[in-house]
Amino acid sequence: MRITSTMVFDRVVADIQAAQTRLMESQERASAQKKILRPSDDPAGTQYALDVEWTLRQVERYQQVAGAAQDRLDTIDALLGKMGDLLVRARQMAIQGAAPVPPQAQEVLAQEVAQLQAQLVDLANGEMGGRYLFAGTDELTRPFVVVGGTLQFLGSPQVPQREVAPGTLVPVGVDAHQVILNLYAALENLRQDLLAGDVASLSGPRLAELNQLEDDLLNLRTEAGAVANRMALAQDRLGALHLNLRKILANTVDTDLVETVLDITRYETAFQMSLQVSARVLQHTLLDFLR
Repeated sequence: MRITSTMVFDRVVADIQAAQTRLMESQERASAQKKILRPSDDPAGTQYALDVEWTLRQVERYQQVAGAAQDRLDTIDALLGKMGDLLVRARQMAIQGAAPVPPQAQEVLAQEVAQLQAQLVDLANGEMGGRYLFAGTDELTRPFVVVGGTLQFLGSPQVPQREVAPGTLVPVGVDAHQVILNLYAALENLRQDLLAGDVASLSGPRLAELNQLEDDLLNLRTEAGAVANRMALAQDRLGALHLNLRKILANTVDTDLVETVLDITRYETAFQMSLQVSARVLQHTLLDFLR
């Protein structure tokens, strides 16, 4: 086949364009710091990156759930702690009421116990983000109401759960309703004993009842702490997974800046050489044409 001047010219131009394209793509990758600029650059790598990004979004969603659950558990622990403070004060008043004091002093103590009862109801109806923390799975229902001097529970004994990983449900609370009901009843018994001046009951059954409730509250806080620790472990695992996925994604789509700069240098050299070679080839072709 006879090689014409036109064929030589076309080939030279094609080589220059190819060298220029490689140089421009390298410069674009360096500017964007991405080695995959468009799906056609690496179809398999692009699909893999999309899969990793989807997994990342799922992990981030679980992280948000776990973070909110941890905040919820911390708030529950704080509320239980305040209930414990009420209980400590109630024990102090039982001891004071059992001592030789005038009836007026016992009436004042009884009034303070009534205030403790009101505070307990407020704590028991504690909420976060519009959801009641001690309502069980009926999180939108105000769980505790006082009817005829008796505290009633309107929630559910079932503890709500949150999904912190595919198929992994973790409780986000404790079933505290019975302890809260017992504590309110014990405070009412204490109030009645103070009003009646029943020293024997105050120093005996009433103190024993309050001591038992102190143990019950401590057990609840221990249970809540164990759940919080489990949630913290879930957060740690999610954090490690998120970091690993970010590294995988970076290795897939992000460019190695040093390698890219070397590519630019190499392609610039190749481009300049193509221009020089093409100049000589085209010069010879033109001379041949003139002859």
